[in-house]
Amino acid sequence: MAKIFREAVGWIRERFGAERVAARLKPSPITGIIYDGQIPVRMSPADEQAIKKARKEQLISRGKSAVRASAYSLAHPVKAARAYSALGSYRQRRHNLSVATNRILDFFENAVRRRPLQISSRVKRGDELIRKAEARGEDMRERMDESLGVRVILRNEKDCDMFVRILRAQKLKSTFVVKDYRKQPRAGSYRAVHIITDAFGPTLEIQLRTPEMLEETARTDEILGPYKGANKVNREMLDKSVEGLYKTFQQMKDRNLTEGEQREFKGLAVVFWAQQNHVDPEYVEHMSKVLKTAGMLKASTVRYIANTLKENEG
Repeated sequence: MAKIFREAVGWIRERFGAERVAARLKPSPITGIIYDGQIPVRMSPADEQAIKKARKEQLISRGKSAVRASAYSLAHPVKAARAYSALGSYRQRRHNLSVATNRILDFFENAVRRRPLQISSRVKRGDELIRKAEARGEDMRERMDESLGVRVILRNEKDCDMFVRILRAQKLKSTFVVKDYRKQPRAGSYRAVHIITDAFGPTLEIQLRTPEMLEETARTDEILGPYKGANKVNREMLDKSVEGLYKTFQQMKDRNLTEGEQREFKGLAVVFWAQQNHVDPEYVEHMSKVLKTAGMLKASTVRYIANTLKENEG
């Protein structure tokens, strides 16, 4: 059956063109059927639900982004004109991104021999880059690498590692920067692998995630509220405090502590951080489990944190 399927795909590619077929063969989160280069595979209901939810949120976000861009252009015509002049037309960037996305999909099929659960793309508008740069005190040109992005949902972290390893082995004489947020999650619960490269055409950012990573982020939003509006300021302040907590963890490397002392030190640090910043205990418990998955905390430390928080509540 798999052989017949591969032969059919080859015939269709020759008949209708590779790019059109690549778009048609994108995995369907509705049917749950994917193709990993060997045999058809069915996604679990949990993975299917996580991907459908992420895709829906992305489409809603894209519509809101278009409205904000129009409003920003009317309010700041000079800044908007400079930004869009540097970026080029939206239509051309969207076309370039579509071509790059299809090349990434082909790379997965032919080199990695894995089929993503989902692959989607987004074009950041000029007003988004300006706001982000101004918030961080940077020039907009420093954020240009983020103007185009592709999100790839893979079945597990091994597939993420395989993609990075095979792409690095190509020895590309081009931009190739890897930011791994799995071992040190951003904002306490955001885990992913970010790659900035021009190996597939225009310089873009590739985000590699798994359904489990999507669920972790969704759970954080349920506890703390969405990362937008008035709540965005509170979330950003919490992010900075989490970064301070990670620095405390890093200081342990300069001390000669036993494994038991390290567990106790980290547990106390998390509890103290939660109390000083008035963090929701439910979020602390969730974040501790995410850090355990990332390898930053041991299971015994997570239990210690949960028990200490319960004692403080009592």
